[in-house]
Amino acid sequence: MDGAIGTGLWEIATAHGVDNIEPWRYNIEAPELVTELHEKYIEAGSKIILTNTFSANSLSLTARKKIQSAPEAVNAEWKLPEKPQKEQM
Repeated sequence: MDGAIGTGLWEIATAHGVDNIEPWRYNIEAPELVTELHEKYIEAGSKIILTNTFSANSLSLTARKKIQSAPEAVNAEWKLPEKPQKEQM
């Protein structure tokens, strides 16, 4: 299963005038964009939403000298509001 979440986030970010960044960073820096993408998936009929964790691992974060830890990046996704899923499903 691949929801192309990175591509979807970059498209939404561009539409909102937000810079394209590593997809996992939207969990922390612009969670409303992740929620918007999830809502679009639900509107299109998705029954399963994958988490936005692409490249959110310690090797990737260390290589890019990011402040955030892998657990912080992953946990930020889990903290996003569940409201869109509950209303639509």
